[in-house]
Amino acid sequence: MQLGLVLVLFILLVIVTCVGNYIVPGSKEDATITGSKGFIMQNRTSNYNFVSTAFSGDFESPGPSANIVTPGGNYRFEVVAKPFYQTTRAVAQYAVYTTEGRTIGALSLTFETRNSGLDARLLVGKPISMTSEASNYKGVIYVTLGDKPPSA
Repeated sequence: MQLGLVLVLFILLVIVTCVGNYIVPGSKEDATITGSKGFIMQNRTSNYNFVSTAFSGDFESPGPSANIVTPGGNYRFEVVAKPFYQTTRAVAQYAVYTTEGRTIGALSLTFETRNSGLDARLLVGKPISMTSEASNYKGVIYVTLGDKPPSA
C-alpha cells in the first residue's frame, strides 16, 4: 500500500514537472502568472480620424502598433493583468483630426486592471466636441467615442 502511494506521487511529480514551466532556482525568469484584459476603442464619430501618437505602460507584448482609427473603425488593446491586487496601467495617446485633415485636439485613453483583470477602469481625455461611453460585454471593455449632439 505504501509503495503504491509513493509510486503515484512520483508519477504526479514527473507530470507536473514536464507540463508546467520549470524554472531553475536562481534564474532571472519571472515566475508570476499573468493574463490580459481586452479593451476596444470604437470610433463612432462622423468625421474624426484618430491617429496614434504614443503608447506606454503595461500593454501585452508586443504592444499596440501605430494605427489610424477612421469613423466607424475599432482598435483592440490588450493590457497585462496580474494576479491578486496588483494594478497595471497602460496609456494610448492619439491626435484627433477631421477627415479633411484639420487638427481638433488630443485623445488619451488610460486603461487600468487589477485583481487578474476582474477589476478594470478606463479614463478618457478627449476634445470637448466628442462624447465617450464605456461598457462591458463578455469581459471586454468597450469605449465608444462619438459626436457631441448639437446644443438646443
